[in-house]
Amino acid sequence: SAHAMDGIWLEDGTFQVAKGQKGKAKGKGKDKGGKGKGKGKDKDDPAAKRPRLDEDTIADEDEAFSFESDWDNKQICLINLKTAALNGVMGTVKSYLGAEEIIVDGKKKKIRRFLVALEG
Repeated sequence: SAHAMDGIWLEDGTFQVAKGQKGKAKGKGKDKGGKGKGKGKDKDDPAAKRPRLDEDTIADEDEAFSFESDWDNKQICLINLKTAALNGVMGTVKSYLGAEEIIVDGKKKKIRRFLVALEG
């Protein structure tokens, strides 16, 4: 079972690990000093991480889902987050980032990601 890390979700969808937490960003382990064995920065290589674009989203989108009428610029309240400090925070939906399938307790679950501007 994975353990939760303290930190914050940034507006670009990345997670910033809180200081003092063990995280991938610390750079501990084999690659201390010198050059790592990572791939060179060739101009032909795509960026390692890109936000998902609409072509990456799941093809069988629900017909009942309409971002413009149901979600765009609507006020929401965050709930059930691992980062407990954000639970109860109000925000406004700014854009739809796409749908994807994740595995929760061994079952596939479809989730939708939204960019939310937080208030306060």
